[in-house]
Amino acid sequence: MGISDYHTPVLLEESIAGLSVIAGGTYLDLTFGGGGHSREILKLLGDGSLIGFDQDPDAAANKIQDKRFSLVPHNFRFLKNFLDYLGIDKVDGILADLGVHKLKVLGGQKKYLGLSGFDLEVIEFIN
Repeated sequence: MGISDYHTPVLLEESIAGLSVIAGGTYLDLTFGGGGHSREILKLLGDGSLIGFDQDPDAAANKIQDKRFSLVPHNFRFLKNFLDYLGIDKVDGILADLGVHKLKVLGGQKKYLGLSGFDLEVIEFIN
């Protein structure tokens, strides 16, 4: 299952711009999925590192073959444990795309859930 079959990030450019990637930094993609956000982060990352988390077995098929990228096939709730294990005590940015796939709700092919009939609120957290 490739990224086009998995999910195309809706606010990709805006998300990456808001992340303000620093070349050489350490970043986390807590919801790796199809890898769309991670691929964009890697374009800006230089010699930094990116760790993706995703407990969905389908996500493993989208793993990026890049020495700067590691995929942790577990829920991001274990992120502190994995960072401790890897000896990482600080990260420069964290991205989480907390959407819902139709497959998880209705079954069938995995596509991003359209929100027709619902209000969509995007909240930006600024530190």
